Amino acid sequence: QDVVWHLLSKEPTRTDHLDSLKNACLDEQLSNVDIFTLNHDTVLEQFLLQNVIQITDGFGEVVNNVRYWKPDLFESRVSKIRLFKLHGSVNWFRFQPDHGGWSNEAIGIPLDWDFWHTKNSQGQMQLPVDGRPMFLTGTFNKILQYTSGIYADIHCQFHRSLRDIQRLVICGYGFGDKGINTRVLEWVYQSPNHRIM
Repeated sequence: QDVVWHLLSKEPTRTDHLDSLKNACLDEQLSNVDIFTLNHDTVLEQFLLQNVIQITDGFGEVVNNVRYWKPDLFESRVSKIRLFKLHGSVNWFRFQPDHGGWSNEAIGIPLDWDFWHTKNSQGQMQLPVDGRPMFLTGTFNKILQYTSGIYADIHCQFHRSLRDIQRLVICGYGFGDKGINTRVLEWVYQSPNHRIM
């Protein structure tokens, strides 16, 4: 996991392959665009930010240089584009304040990548619980995490989003995740109008 983290933390050399996604986000005929990705890197977020495309990613406004997890933001529909990272991200960290317990933990994105020296909303120093970011790797162990913590929130949104659509655009997915495959197959068989592109 540490090797994956460090390899994926590099700056992308090109992003033009994402232009079709940008076009979808800017298409005025689309009222909502939900993007679900299994990628752990931050290339997609960087690309959308560079193109001044506002997204809702489940993390709130900056507090002491950290954006904290607030899944209710997905319901607010502040932006028509919502981004869901089903396997976590190389910039998500579990934080716990000094002298705090597990009930004081929060998940956040530190903006300057110095995840060892951050402060919570009360100004207390906090440490990354695991010393590494939160993302899922492996083959079959990921599925066991889909029903707990932040992953439960995100997978619930995946399920809810699929209920409301008739077209699913899949790009770059190799169908190697049995949990995701099951969800997509269930969606396909729910209606003869459901189509994958």
